[in-house]
Amino acid sequence: MVSNHNGSSDRTQNNASTDNGNGHKVTEVQAERLREMLDRLNKRTTSGGSGNYLKLKDGENKRLQFDIDKFTEEDVAYPSNPNKLVHRVKFQVREILNGKTSDTEEEWTTSVTTSKSILKWLAKGYNQFDVSRTGSDKNNTRYEVDPVL
Repeated sequence: MVSNHNGSSDRTQNNASTDNGNGHKVTEVQAERLREMLDRLNKRTTSGGSGNYLKLKDGENKRLQFDIDKFTEEDVAYPSNPNKLVHRVKFQVREILNGKTSDTEEEWTTSVTTSKSILKWLAKGYNQFDVSRTGSDKNNTRYEVDPVL
């Protein structure tokens, strides 16, 4: 329930809009979107504090489920060389541990080369991959991506 600060009676979520006492109205659709975002942000801070970015260490392997509708490409500047842009693809993934898919969606940013392999398999209907990282810095890191058949 949403109540306004001046002590008037509580308003139900069924109202078309809510007045916060300052003349600003929030529709139920807006309020629901705000509550959903708050829930997502709360989950981020309670899920280890590292945000929702997937990172693999040298030698690490993970099974990932890719959201076929959620990927973008963009040019990214690295802090070590902010004047040089590098083209990257950002995927939304969920980690699969012991056969269970995580509730937390994470962003995984990877190179064009690795992305081509992933996109090829996504186009064939695969959305789960075993991903292995070799290398410890941006100059020698490689990912092996194998679809789960």
